Amino acid sequence: MSIKETKEGTIIKVYVKPKSKKFSIKFENNEIIVHCTEPAIKGRANREIEKKLSKIFKVKAIILSGHASRHKYILIQGLSFEKVKCRFKI
Repeated sequence: MSIKETKEGTIIKVYVKPKSKKFSIKFENNEIIVHCTEPAIKGRANREIEKKLSKIFKVKAIILSGHASRHKYILIQGLSFEKVKCRFKI
């Protein structure tokens, strides 16, 4: 599973596909796929991911690791496993 609850919130593991036509989140083959519109240059894709996930969940989203990788661990602050799971329709 790509989701783990901690005392700070919920950590999700995602795979990023930059330079997509539109921002979207999908659950495929037991993995969360984030399609972002920005290219992976100078942190632009990372900033877009944090901004969009923060807006979707209405709480702060922070990339914990994977800043230079397509595989990232992102903390969704203050949300439970169930609320995050519900949003991804898993």
